[in-house]
Amino acid sequence: MPKEKFLTNRQKEFCKLVCEGIYSNAECARKAGYSHSQANKTASLLLNGRKRKKIWSNSYWSTQKIF
Repeated sequence: MPKEKFLTNRQKEFCKLVCEGIYSNAECARKAGYSHSQANKTASLLLNGRKRKKIWSNSYWSTQKIF
């Protein structure tokens, strides 16, 4: 069986902030603790889903109220 993938604390915080919908994606990355100079790139990579599949496959998104 494949090893279950968990989100890091930064990734969980990023997901929570994005789901709140108050901040821009880059600001969510900054508030989650990612580098200020790389916030735009980090947010894009996390939301892309290709490189960070565990964020999209994790049930964390499905438990958040988006609307």
